[in-house]
Amino acid sequence: MAAPRICAATFRSISDTSQVERRSAHEFLLTDYLIVHSVAITLIVQFILISLPFYMQHEFIENKLGKGTQMIRNTQNARAGFTRRQLLLAMSAFSATAALGLSLDVKAMDQATAVSPPWPLWLIEKDGRQVYLMGQTPPRNLAWQDSRIEALVKTCGAIWTETNQIRRKNPKELVLKYGLDQKTPLAERLNESDMQRLKQALDLVKMPIEAIANMRPWLAAFTIESSYFAAMKLVEDGTAERVLLRNAKERNIVHSSEFPAQDDVIQFMGEMSEPEDLQFLQYTLINILRGMAESERIYAAWARGDSTPADRLVLQLKHMQADFYAKHVVTRNRNWLPRFAAMRAEAKPTLVIVGLYHMAGPDSLLTQLKDDGWHVQAI
Repeated sequence: MAAPRICAATFRSISDTSQVERRSAHEFLLTDYLIVHSVAITLIVQFILISLPFYMQHEFIENKLGKGTQMIRNTQNARAGFTRRQLLLAMSAFSATAALGLSLDVKAMDQATAVSPPWPLWLIEKDGRQVYLMGQTPPRNLAWQDSRIEALVKTCGAIWTETNQIRRKNPKELVLKYGLDQKTPLAERLNESDMQRLKQALDLVKMPIEAIANMRPWLAAFTIESSYFAAMKLVEDGTAERVLLRNAKERNIVHSSEFPAQDDVIQFMGEMSEPEDLQFLQYTLINILRGMAESERIYAAWARGDSTPADRLVLQLKHMQADFYAKHVVTRNRNWLPRFAAMRAEAKPTLVIVGLYHMAGPDSLLTQLKDDGWHVQAI
């Protein structure tokens, strides 16, 4: 996505541990069984159609499903007090499981399990210095992997990402300050079209509208999106960033971020103007309602080196949510240029990982680097 992400761990820490409401073990087991069973049947049918031995495919399915399918299962209630209750009810939505009400498209699963080509990677050069740059997708069904880039990490001196999991203080305070608005309920900010999209997204994740009633649009967007990822079993640990950072940590490679801490992400989002705030929610709802199948087609095309679907989506964002686009795409991409300039002083190359939508469209990071005099080459 174009906006920086707040990691799930940050929002889990907001929940009040004094009162915990847990779903029964039987309900969890039933949910997990139905999800895994339906996915397994879909995959088995596909493998039978290409005449591969069933027992080999079953083993393959089990191995694949074993990666990146951890589901957050703790939902929590809040203490008394209206503001507190609204905040904690919303935060519990991050742990909600709504997978029974959603289905995985066969084509999307086919793309996710297909053998992937080498992931797109760019070499950025200036004055004899090199930086590597790649775009990553949001969480998907299966963990990202690319042996070429994973090996490349060993030669790098640092990795740069948009965000990290560092927290300076309790995020509850920041969310209370930047994320809630008791004066203007969310529903009063939305037009009829926005409200219709909101209700559709809430229905998908089985979330009551009361959970987000007094949230600002940006926080409502994060809450719904995180619940959607959890319901679809799309986990952050499987993204390219998480995979590569684990490799980097093993080799004590330096990790730096556009936003030094989660605190900075929350403040940045909270300081958005009213149009930017509302447009971020619009953008998020459109992405969710697009469905997994269409999202997977965009990601699969990107993996093949075809940026056309991503370019089209970013161009749509530019026209439909112009204020949000200017802040989160144009300005943030431009602000990367001084960081790239500083990377030239490093003895070893740096690997930069950003969301793929920062790499697409007319104001992409690639375009701005070229305009700044860097030589940009896909490798």
